[in-house]
Amino acid sequence: MIKLNSIRIEGFRGIPGRLDVDLSAPLTVVYAPNGVGKTSICDAAEWLLTNSIKRLEDSGADLSDFRCDFAAKDTPTRVSGSMDVYGQAIDVVRSTASCEWRRSGEDFSVVTNSDFFETLAPSAAEPNVHKTHANHSRQIWLRGTRFLSGDSLAALLDSDTEAMGSRERLFADLLGVGHLIETERQLEIYAKNINQYVKQQQALFDNRAAALQQRRTSQSAESREDEKVLLPSAFARVGEASSLLNLSYPGSATSELTVSDARRMIALVRGELARRKENWTEKRSAEVSLAADWPNRFALIDQQSSDQEKSRSIAKALEDIEAEVESVREQSEAAESEGAELGRSLSVDQATYDELRRATDTFAEPLSGYLAISSESSVPYRDALMLRRTAPSSEALRAVLQAGLSARADWPEMAREEEEMFALMKALEEHRRNAPSPAEMQSVEEARVAAASEAAVLRRTHDRLASPLAQLRHLSASIVDMLTHAEHCPVCAHNWGSAEALRRALNQARETESSEIVRLATELESAEATVRQLQERLQTFADNEKRVADLSARIESLGERRRAYFDRIGSLGLKRWPKMEEVLDHFCARVSFLLSIGPIVDLSSKASVGDLDDSLPIELYAVKVLSAVSLRRADAAAQLERSQLKLAELQLDLERHARSKAELESEQTALHRKIENTEFRIQSLRSAWYTLSPDRPWTDDVLAELANQLLADNSKLAEAEELLNQAERLAEAASNLNEITKLETELVPIEAERTRLTSYALAAEAAQQAYRNMRRAHVRRQMEDFVRVISALFTRMQSNEVYDRISEGDASSPLSWRAISEDYATNPDWRFSQGQRQDFALAIFLARARGLGGTFFLDEPLVHLDDLNRVALLDVFRAICLENNRNISMVLTTASRPTLRHFIEKFSLASTGGPDKRPLLRVVQLEGNPRAGVSVRY
Repeated sequence: MIKLNSIRIEGFRGIPGRLDVDLSAPLTVVYAPNGVGKTSICDAAEWLLTNSIKRLEDSGADLSDFRCDFAAKDTPTRVSGSMDVYGQAIDVVRSTASCEWRRSGEDFSVVTNSDFFETLAPSAAEPNVHKTHANHSRQIWLRGTRFLSGDSLAALLDSDTEAMGSRERLFADLLGVGHLIETERQLEIYAKNINQYVKQQQALFDNRAAALQQRRTSQSAESREDEKVLLPSAFARVGEASSLLNLSYPGSATSELTVSDARRMIALVRGELARRKENWTEKRSAEVSLAADWPNRFALIDQQSSDQEKSRSIAKALEDIEAEVESVREQSEAAESEGAELGRSLSVDQATYDELRRATDTFAEPLSGYLAISSESSVPYRDALMLRRTAPSSEALRAVLQAGLSARADWPEMAREEEEMFALMKALEEHRRNAPSPAEMQSVEEARVAAASEAAVLRRTHDRLASPLAQLRHLSASIVDMLTHAEHCPVCAHNWGSAEALRRALNQARETESSEIVRLATELESAEATVRQLQERLQTFADNEKRVADLSARIESLGERRRAYFDRIGSLGLKRWPKMEEVLDHFCARVSFLLSIGPIVDLSSKASVGDLDDSLPIELYAVKVLSAVSLRRADAAAQLERSQLKLAELQLDLERHARSKAELESEQTALHRKIENTEFRIQSLRSAWYTLSPDRPWTDDVLAELANQLLADNSKLAEAEELLNQAERLAEAASNLNEITKLETELVPIEAERTRLTSYALAAEAAQQAYRNMRRAHVRRQMEDFVRVISALFTRMQSNEVYDRISEGDASSPLSWRAISEDYATNPDWRFSQGQRQDFALAIFLARARGLGGTFFLDEPLVHLDDLNRVALLDVFRAICLENNRNISMVLTTASRPTLRHFIEKFSLASTGGPDKRPLLRVVQLEGNPRAGVSVRY
């Protein structure tokens, strides 16, 4: 029995500081909202007992993830606990670096995981098992028997192969068959290893047998003769081939004949044969290549000398043409340069003409506007030139004009906003006169706080005295009071037809309560109504303040816009006048005129047309400049045309020389190809003759003699090759006989070894099956009593009795379950709902805990249960604690306040018995969060 009496957690997961939790009561309920640290307590206990947290390992976390992110730097990550282990008092301290313990009052000392796990779970692993496997088995046993988690639910309920294996290992020690499972595992490993050797011997046997069959199939008629006859015949044929090739015989008459010797001699002779055949092939190819040009060999040499002389004369003509082309090209480039210069001048005049034309076309409107505001009849060119020199740049004028036009467009909106601002200032003054004084607001706030405090006191008194049903009725009445037109009950959703009918039904339901509860409920409703009225009055004050703030913000925004607009007017050098529209119009007209004369003055100066009368009006001056530029442009166009005609004549000369050069180059290319072809044919004749007979003259008689010699050599080579082929076949037949004998000899020990290993594997499998049958029979007998306890607990938890009892599953699966309902037996994994599955898993876990004793952790075990099933489960907890209050201790977490209240009501009168009569239930409330710190309140 492993009983954890207390636990201390420091800097771990969701606990930033130090947290001490007393777990000595038979039932400890840890209550806290989500995210405070309930699961961290269960994780800390799991880490303390097993040195791991299964759910974190599955997600890839490591030891650095065990530390709380908000813990102080000087706070270690550590979990310690005081426990009773099979009657022995042990104190344990586990950190990320080591684990220490103290037994029976001794000093603390470092303990290994192997020693610690062996003390907690001595029977969870077989003796003499390696510590790695033993530690893993004990970790699984401790986690599965002491902690209820999602993994445990899957192991207890799922029916897939992996879950069945986990479940079988989980219950093995509980049912007394752990040593049988370990023995089966060792036998299975032994059988697998033996089978690997059997497969190796079988593969070796199959390879040798296949090779033997292939050898026997490939035997020819010669290979069935005696080996002593085959090898001498092979050597004799090698000797004949050597004689044909005029080679010395490579064999030895005194040495013992072997297949390797025969193959070596055949390879030597065949190598020489290959060399002779290659030499013959070269000479035969040379003879064939001589046939085409042999009669014309001397005429080809004379033709080559004539063609080379003609090629040299063509090269001299090409040099003369290239010199003439260079001279014409220089004249053409000079003409092109002159034409380009004329073209650029013409382009500049054309651009100046076009720009000046566009400027004069758009000048009429700005000029008329300017004359209208200046009361002048015309503007002389010299005055326009003076204005242009004193005015800002065109870019600056365009920016000023854009700013003036923008200010003119924004003036109507600005006038409207001024009217709006004055109206808002009057409204702001009215709201400020109606605003309450600070003393009045303080008085109302104090009254609301006092009313809220009184309502809170009445609420706590009502919750303490009222039953959950009475609290539910009061909550319903409060909701109906807030929802003045509600017709549906907020609890059961029944439609009462009208809000008045709903209120009457609630009042009638409350008449059954005691007078004290009714009085408290009436006073609580009155207090809550007073709080609501005061809150509504405070909200009215807040709304008035918000309106004042909104009006002030809007007035300030309009004032900012007004100041910004007149700042823009001031940046243009203008001031505010009663007729602001007329001022802005005159300003825009003058800037537009200054901007329009800039291009005319700049382009007139750029045109360089000579001296003109600068007293002329600017529009007439621009017309005269346009006329002068037009005349100059016509003269430049005539010069450009003459230059282009000369360039065209030079281009014709270049094309004529190019055609002459191309014709000569084509003739020279053809002549070069002819010379190369003749040279190739002459060289081919010389190479071929050198291959046939390098030191003899080019005569027809010598050529005929060489052809006859090639025919004789070819016949000898073919005969020698046939003799070598025969020798190879004879040697291969002798080698095949040797290999057949060798393979037949090798198969005998391989088959014997295969038979021996197969017998060992069959014996191991038979022993494993015997252990498995023995274990299953024992489990079947043990499950009969165990299932009765599970069935009783499950039936007690179910408020809606669908199933009568729980029984064992199939004989082939000893740790499977069946739910019995009248005459039907169903698989819980297929038929149970989520709540029924959780009830069933809790029944299995509690039955196991009842048999083992000690401390057990259940993290949120009631989350899927309805109210009635939850009450039934509380009865089961109460019965187990009363039955085994000195041997069992359960730690349960919940985030539900109604569940906590049910626990308190169910265990309020239950105690441990004996002289001390300690309560069965201890409630541990967690407060805070991982950032601010977590504390315990009992």
